[in-house]
Amino acid sequence: MTNQNYFLVGKLGKPHSLKGFQYINIEHFFRNFDLKEVTFKIDGVNFIVEEFKKHLKNRNLIKFKSYDTIESINKLRNMDVKINKDLLNTFLNEDKLPWPGFFIGQELKGNNYKLLSYEVLNNIYFCKINGVEMSVPYNSNFFIYENNNLTLSAIVTYLRTTNTSQAQDINDSGALNESMIRIMKKLRDENVEVTEKLAAYMALRGGVIQHGDLNKPNDDYNSLGEILDTAAQIYSTQLTFLRNNLYQIADQSSDGHLLHFININKVYNQKKLYQMAKAMQINKKTDSAIGDYIFSNALDLEDKERDIFDFSNVM
Repeated sequence: MTNQNYFLVGKLGKPHSLKGFQYINIEHFFRNFDLKEVTFKIDGVNFIVEEFKKHLKNRNLIKFKSYDTIESINKLRNMDVKINKDLLNTFLNEDKLPWPGFFIGQELKGNNYKLLSYEVLNNIYFCKINGVEMSVPYNSNFFIYENNNLTLSAIVTYLRTTNTSQAQDINDSGALNESMIRIMKKLRDENVEVTEKLAAYMALRGGVIQHGDLNKPNDDYNSLGEILDTAAQIYSTQLTFLRNNLYQIADQSSDGHLLHFININKVYNQKKLYQMAKAMQINKKTDSAIGDYIFSNALDLEDKERDIFDFSNVM
């Protein structure tokens, strides 16, 4: 925060092209908005955006009105870009929440909590709240925004006050256990299906299937995170084997038939590993009760067409 009204949202970089554009490292929250005609404050002077656009994968370009030459915009290089809090309601995310940076250091209305900081991981915002050792996902499940005030949802207090109350309620009702049983059954069924198809394909191609010894799986878990971690390790092992063996052999021998089989049967499926890693990240980043609550809700929202690790509806 720079003063009562202006907040730092970015820093200008070097010129780009001869049309008055320059790089800007801007807060992640604003990157998907149309910033045309927005007024920013730079070194005490108002600058009106003429155009704002993406450049390459994770970079952005900006052009201000009346700044058309390399010489003029080069003078702005490395300068801070600030936004007026009057624009609080101009930019709201999909959950109708404003940029959390406007509330850093302020008490949230009604519950004596203060928003200390936030960070962005895999496009998910996590907010640090004073008085409790937890990070809270910044969405409408945990925050309420009304009349220019940001409030921490009662569900956070409920989950955190005991650190076990909601988790215990979930376990007592069997909801979390049922969720984990459902997810493990689906993972098992997917693996069995792929294994059966792979065995049949090997037999069709004249291959010989050799059965090795199997270690007894661990059945002693103390948390959801441990279960997710084990599942991710299993998938990682499978992917390593496929990448170093089956997929590599198919590629090096130009075996188009085998490559086609791998692809259509989703044998080489990195998406699953990524989604499990994301689930683990959420579970580890948040308070354990909050992480379990998010995960349980994600599974409750599951339908046959949606992946079991898709958190888009709850995050």
